[in-house]
Amino acid sequence: MAFFRKDDDSAIKAKESEEAFEALVKTHKNFILKTAYQTAHHYVSESDDEWSVALIAFSEAVRTYDKSKGSFKGFAAMVIRRRLIDYYNKESKHQNEQAVGPDTLSAELTDNPSSVQLEVSSKISGEAMTVFRGSTQIKDEIEALSGVLAFYEISFFDLPAVSPKAGKTKNNCAIVIRTVLKDDGLLTYVRGKRKLPIKEICKNCEVPRNILENHRKYIIAGIEILSREYPLLAEYLKFVDKGQK
Repeated sequence: MAFFRKDDDSAIKAKESEEAFEALVKTHKNFILKTAYQTAHHYVSESDDEWSVALIAFSEAVRTYDKSKGSFKGFAAMVIRRRLIDYYNKESKHQNEQAVGPDTLSAELTDNPSSVQLEVSSKISGEAMTVFRGSTQIKDEIEALSGVLAFYEISFFDLPAVSPKAGKTKNNCAIVIRTVLKDDGLLTYVRGKRKLPIKEICKNCEVPRNILENHRKYIIAGIEILSREYPLLAEYLKFVDKGQK
């Protein structure tokens, strides 16, 4: 019983600390793989799509866990199984791969992790592109970003719904992202408080308050992507540096 209590406490701490989350993933890697194996009924390695789905599900379990839900490992196993079952159900409906454009973060996506990873991993060009399965780097970036976003209670798969569609709104989001990235104080506030300093941002740039409120998740994701080492994901936010209007 004490063993489970230790896991429960570690999961609660992982909500509040990126280092604690990374440590929790490291100590539970075999548990995640075993749960994926038991659901998939075949061997699962870290190079498989099932691992990506299971890891994102584990992050979701950390983000949503409280002790009233029982032991953390039991809760996490349930979330992983559900997400893998969802993945298999949706994968069977999306057998045909399609060409996609480079604007994936602001495009309308499904919540199917494999589909998202395939779309985002498309090579950058000015034309429509063919999806490829060869690179695991984009999967690694999505998994790492998902862990970071979990501290803000944001899922990677929240982004399509909150991405700006209109050009003016997209430009305003870019202005906010640039403003925070250029100010160490604002960046420290965002990461420490896990929210946007709306009043301070509004003082620094002429962006309507409702933009910050309605697109908070997208803006935070943009800040984290461009302030960390996510070169492939950063390709989809080139407009921020260019200041496109």
